Amino acid sequence: MTRDYSRREFVAGCGCAGAAALTGGTAVAAATGQDDAPPTRWNRAYQGEGNAVTNAAVPAVDDDGFVFVGAREPDSGDNDRVAWLYKVDATGELVREETYSRQSTTVANDLVATRDGYVLAGNTSGGPDGGRDGFAVGVDAEGASRWQQSFWFAPESEDAVNAIVQRPDDGFVCAGRTARFEDGWVQRLDSDGGVGREDTYSGGDGSTLYGVANHPDGGYFLAGAGSSNTEDLQGWILHVDDDGSQVWSSSQFYRQRSDSATNPYNDYNAFYDVARADQGFVLVGATAFDPASGQREGWVMEVNNTGVRQWADRLGTDRYTELHGIASTGIKHFVVGETATNSTGVEARGFAGMYDLVGNRQWSAPYSGDTAGGFRGAALDDNEGLVCVGRTASTASADADGWSVKVGGEAVETPTPTPSPTPTPSPTPSPAPSSPTPGTPETSPTTASLTPTRTPTATPTATPDTVTTDADEGGGLPLATFGVGFVIVALGAGGYLYYRFVHGDDEGGDGDGTVAGPGPGTGGSLIRGSPSAASRTASSATSAASAGASSLKTFRR
Repeated sequence: MTRDYSRREFVAGCGCAGAAALTGGTAVAAATGQDDAPPTRWNRAYQGEGNAVTNAAVPAVDDDGFVFVGAREPDSGDNDRVAWLYKVDATGELVREETYSRQSTTVANDLVATRDGYVLAGNTSGGPDGGRDGFAVGVDAEGASRWQQSFWFAPESEDAVNAIVQRPDDGFVCAGRTARFEDGWVQRLDSDGGVGREDTYSGGDGSTLYGVANHPDGGYFLAGAGSSNTEDLQGWILHVDDDGSQVWSSSQFYRQRSDSATNPYNDYNAFYDVARADQGFVLVGATAFDPASGQREGWVMEVNNTGVRQWADRLGTDRYTELHGIASTGIKHFVVGETATNSTGVEARGFAGMYDLVGNRQWSAPYSGDTAGGFRGAALDDNEGLVCVGRTASTASADADGWSVKVGGEAVETPTPTPSPTPTPSPTPSPAPSSPTPGTPETSPTTASLTPTRTPTATPTATPDTVTTDADEGGGLPLATFGVGFVIVALGAGGYLYYRFVHGDDEGGDGDGTVAGPGPGTGGSLIRGSPSAASRTASSATSAASAGASSLKTFRR
């Protein structure tokens, strides 16, 4: 104990000393706007047919663009909605789009990039058997369908797939919910879309899994919400091995302390997405004292690989803020969501922010598209440019368009074709005199070759829907500003990193009021990959030639 206490004293002492030495530097940082959000590189809407939404994004596998998925109304036919995949270039301009349909309503909720293509996953409904099924489709880099698959926990049940991750064996894990027992639901697929084992996990009434990520110790990490042993909805996490069994003795549940003397905890706590961090996982979601009040706060938390909280934060600029997506470099965590004046989406805006390794919020800002909008997912480029995707509309109840905003990263200009020089006719030589006029100096003939006037290269014109701020280069503080304080803080940071990641003590202080507790151990699944699994699919993997509807359209402005 003495050794641990001394190490903690060392870390805390170095941190306090460094903070004191940096007091002047902090004032300079604030004055130079170092905590401002990075410059906005683009802000674009994408017109789908009817009511459209973009739910997820990944970097393109074949260039420096991005691929988005969601749903929109079809161009024609009897379907209500179709899954929508579209690609944009490095400036956010639409390159191409495809749609996929399994039944009358098909929605893509998530997307993963493979070595040479993508797999999107979501829900499909409206078939003859009723209910709602899980849905996945594998496509190549051009969006051509390779296989399509639908699956369900039970016939006619209301099942949902909210997230997908690719496993090290090139298969996939889909996570969501089945209404059959109000449980979290996990469905395995092989690399060609073949249906494998499925498992359910109980987190109490209303159990739902919203996020999934690979675990460094094997298996996968699941995040969502459940009621556990209380009536409050709580953030829910669990680690599952490759056989579907829970690794921890019980699920972990988290809820936020409230400011009320009569009710010490918030009644609403949910994790909507998860991303791998350097030494654990970062979760995003929402928390509220009373979910019926129309007020919520965004919620961010990091846990280590065993589910122990490391830090947490609440944030929001309006009465109603939810965080729906996260993208992480491992040590920098970018969160996105929606902020509005109330739960009906009045004056809703997109919201984004960034946290560092130890949970300090570096910046956060709202973003506006049309009158009402919000972000559902995020992706990062190689230069930490954050691409936020969602929907935007003229009002909260109006039909929406797909929407994306890129924040930070390198500026990329939209290329403008250089006008070709106008051809200039060759001049006709003037006849030369046979002999000079007496008394007149002899002159050279007047047949001079005219040089074409150089046509200046046209300056690219900014399109109205693209916004780039003036501050393209983020200025850091000079080293002289820090002086000895910089050295002391660096020493403290080194001590902290040693204590946290080398020493390995997972002391989960609850300084922010986040309360954790184990839930009932579910011990694994209700159904374990029976041989009849194939009979529960709507069909085996469908070839690209016979896959569902596909369309290609131009970017309409």
